[in-house]
Amino acid sequence: KKYSEPIYSPYTQLIRSKNVLKKRWISKSSKLRVMLQEKYFDTKWYKPLVVLANSKSLLNVKKAPKEVRECTIRIDELINYIKKDINCYDKSLYQSRKTMEDIANSFLDNNTNNFYNIADKYKNDVVDKLLESKLKTFRRDKSKKSNIPAYYVFTNEELIKLISNKPKTLNDLKDILPEVKIKCHGKEILNIINRV
Repeated sequence: KKYSEPIYSPYTQLIRSKNVLKKRWISKSSKLRVMLQEKYFDTKWYKPLVVLANSKSLLNVKKAPKEVRECTIRIDELINYIKKDINCYDKSLYQSRKTMEDIANSFLDNNTNNFYNIADKYKNDVVDKLLESKLKTFRRDKSKKSNIPAYYVFTNEELIKLISNKPKTLNDLKDILPEVKIKCHGKEILNIINRV
């Protein structure tokens, strides 16, 4: 099977972040506070904003939905956007500097350093493709040489398991191939897997 992974729009990522932060806020707040202030979370406390770092970027959002248009700007518009946004609100709703620092520190305290290296994913994909190619070539050559159907060497389902599990020993192969296939081709299959 082939899987495609889309790159989500920055706006979609911001909305997902908002939902995570809102759940976190609700879990750490009293029910009364949530009941009284939840409307502020969506309208005042959390406003998604996509800022294009290159001030020369062409920004054509005419056909975009209104909520996307209103929260997408270029870097050269950022200061004016913030000033305009600050002037829209009642000053009594502002948080104190201490409260803002506490909120920021709570995010830092709850942060986990799970580094995901996307290069590793593509490296694994390349290795899997190479292994698939080598195993298919082996299966084709073996079936021609022995004058047997290719699935006698291993089926497509077994091929997928060989690629995903990457067995290292004959014992590991027992979870994937029947005993007769292991006896006939097991060592050669392991040699291919271990060389990739």
